[in-house]
Amino acid sequence: MEARECTLKTTQCREVRDNLTEAR
Repeated sequence: MEARECTLKTTQCREVRDNLTEAR
């Protein structure tokens, strides 16, 4: 879901990806 904005936010992308991985 927020992965789309991850492309623009590389810094937060890592935090968002970690959240999605743990959320699953």
